[in-house]
This record gives sequence, C-alpha cells and structure tokens, in this order.
Amino acid sequence: MTTSPASDELEVTVFGPGYGECLVLHLGGGEWAVVDSCVEPGSRDSVAIGYLESRGVDVRTAVKRIIVSHWHDDHVRGLAGLVARAQDAVVCVSAAFRSSEFMDAFVRADEAGARGEATRVNELGRVFDIVAERQTGPRKSRGPSAVLAQRCLYRRPQDEARPAVELTALSPSDGTFSVAARELGRIVQGRRPASFAPNDTAVVLHLKVGAYAALLGSDLEVGTDERRGWLGVLALDPPVEAAAIYKVAHHGSSTGEHARIWSDLLVPAADAIVTPFELGRVRLPTGPDLERLSAAAGRLWLTSPARPARLRRFPSAVERTMREVAREAVAIPTRRGRVTVRMGPHGVMREVDGEAMEILPKAG
Repeated sequence: MTTSPASDELEVTVFGPGYGECLVLHLGGGEWAVVDSCVEPGSRDSVAIGYLESRGVDVRTAVKRIIVSHWHDDHVRGLAGLVARAQDAVVCVSAAFRSSEFMDAFVRADEAGARGEATRVNELGRVFDIVAERQTGPRKSRGPSAVLAQRCLYRRPQDEARPAVELTALSPSDGTFSVAARELGRIVQGRRPASFAPNDTAVVLHLKVGAYAALLGSDLEVGTDERRGWLGVLALDPPVEAAAIYKVAHHGSSTGEHARIWSDLLVPAADAIVTPFELGRVRLPTGPDLERLSAAAGRLWLTSPARPARLRRFPSAVERTMREVAREAVAIPTRRGRVTVRMGPHGVMREVDGEAMEILPKAG
C-alpha cells in the first residue's frame, strides 16, 4: 500500500518500535488525524510526518487533529515538531492538562525555568507554546483543546465525495480528572512524578468512518473504580458501535484487559494490533498475554518482536562510568515496526513494515 487510501476508506496505521507508539488515522476524504508520537530511528522527526509524506499527503493542511492520549515519554517524542508542521491541526489533550490547577503549576514552573529535562515536560512546553502562538483574539486560551469522555473531537457529515466521520473520546472520565491534575502538577514542578497505578487517565478513542469503526485503547488500564479506567468506558451510555479494528490497550498487558472490551466494544474476529514495550526489565506483552490476545482476536498483529534487546558490551571502565551517570541503559531500536489495516467497500487490506508480524493462535 504505497498510495493513500481512497476517499471512502478507513485506515489505521500503528507504529511501535519497542519503545514508543504513534497512530496515523485516515478520516476519509483525504483528511487525517495523529494520536501520540514516536520518532524515526536516528531522527527527531515524528514517524507520522515521514509516513504521510511518503503517501503524498500535505501534513500542513491534511492533518485535522493531533491527540495526545497521555504524557508518558514513549508517547510524546517528536510531538512538538509534528504540531509545528501540521498548521491546520487542532491539538487535543486530556482535560487534566487544561485544568486551572495544572495550568497554574505549569506557568509557575515555566517562569522559574524549572521545566526540567524530562522529555514529557519539554515536549509539553513546546506544544503549549506553539498552540498559544497560533491563537489570537480576546478569547485566546493557554493551550490545546480539552478531552473528556463522550466528547466528539471531529465530526464531518456525509457528502457526495466523502463518508461521514466521527472521532469520539471514551475517556478520561470526570472521576479521573482531579487525580490526573494533581499528578501533572507534580510533573511540571520538576518533581519525579508518582506513576499512575493503574493508568486510568489515558484517552481512548472511537473512530467511525462511513460503515467502519476502530477502537484505539491507548494505555488505559482496568483498575477497580467503576467510574474510571476501562470500567468507566464500559459504563458509558449509550454504548459505541462495535469496532472491527482494535489498537490493544497498554501494550497487551493483562492490566489493560477486560472481557467486555471484546464482547461489547468489538465485532467478533476483530483485527487487533499490539505495540510492545521494552524498558529495563519490563517486557510487554508477555507470552501468556499473546496467547490470550490471539485467542480473542480474529487476527493479531505485533508491531515489533516482543523480545529483550541486546546491549552492546563496552570496556569495563566505560560500563562503570555508565552505571555511575545513568539509571539504566536501553538499546535503541534500529528498525521501526508498522502495521496498517485499511477497510472500505472493496474489502480489507493489511500491511506490515520493519519487524512487524502476525501472531497466530496455537492449533487446538
């Protein structure tokens, strides 16, 4: 698939090289959206830019929405450069980023020069600056558009040339809002943030283009609070239309798994795409995760192999210095992994790139 999809086709492209995630979505009619960002190997540019330009897409005008599902480092690299390039795009982030508590903390940290060196904070500052520079008039805001559950982020009616499209957020819920705002306040003040346990602040999306739908699970986890996480999504009324494409939540981990995702939100035998996560001793998905997912999905795709990366060995003196100055060493992937699923009136097309692969269920 070296050409752009047809006007009436839904296309979901998922990049996941092992540390990083980016989704490129065709909204029909030559319009696009991007969710999160990771970078090309050896580059600072978002993979979304290269992919779209290779299809002949003008990133400046064709990208209509950029959505930040959450602010973990593996989801934001290259994001500010993408926002700068996509001049017509509306940038959307979790409503927690637009809270007065978070914005006040961010402004104080900015004025004090205390944004720190963390990728998430630097990218956050640059994105907010770019958006602010583009906004004019007396109602000028201080940042991107806010996302809450059941908020429509993009809608276009059907016309003679294009199908109807609706991009809707299914999370975060109102019950998550205050928790996320406090956490993000700690980040921008330069403190090491406490981890979300579980991650119930991520933005899950439902995309419908014509008769075809996709569920994009971000890193949302289940948790125990019925108002938050996947339990909050499953409690939404009215429910969303069942999707035929699923970007699996939280790198295929069991903490992002709920049986009702498959029964209530997806059609039988849906295509499922997993982005692995490899950092230190953490390796997702695990073998049992892949067995579980391959049994539930019609076809299961992995954007890159879920295997430990081998680190180059250095002389003992160099390794001793590395241990003194760094908390851990991470092998940087040299090949990006990509899975594309395209659906339309003419059928379903699938394509893999780099080290992406299909995971087949065990016989019997």
